[in-house]
Amino acid sequence: MVKQQIQNRSPQIPGIHYAGQIDKNQSAKTNFNKLPSPFLNNLIPNQIVIRWETQRGCPFSCSLCQHRKIALQTRIEMIKPEFLDLIVQLNKTAMVVLEFCLQTIHSSEQKFIDRPSNMKKIQRILNEIYERSIACEVSLIFGLPEQTIDSFEKSIDVVTWNTFI
Repeated sequence: MVKQQIQNRSPQIPGIHYAGQIDKNQSAKTNFNKLPSPFLNNLIPNQIVIRWETQRGCPFSCSLCQHRKIALQTRIEMIKPEFLDLIVQLNKTAMVVLEFCLQTIHSSEQKFIDRPSNMKKIQRILNEIYERSIACEVSLIFGLPEQTIDSFEKSIDVVTWNTFI
């Protein structure tokens, strides 16, 4: 029912499709900054969590792909070397981006969000990802309890420069 409400009230813009609609493989030629907010316009009902992803284009113009990028999300600790080998092979024909939600590298901050991480394993896997030149995005949260600007900067340093903690 919610899906039907969203589809019925969503602006029909060429190149933009919604969950449950057929992707017509069109390029969106619109100013994304002028699109109405689905939250402010009550297109999305209140809920605890909503996952909303957007793509704003790609330097390529492949006729078979709308997004022209494959994004895979998981916890870093779940990655195995064999999987990375497959990503390297896939990157010969597509662009794969691995997305990780680390939140923070500090165990004292991880405790507050019930998100423990095995930083030694994460460090090893990040090294393997960087060595294979696989694109990745690591999400961090700023403003966690007990977090300082220095601790947040250290988290940034670890994921961007892959320094050891």
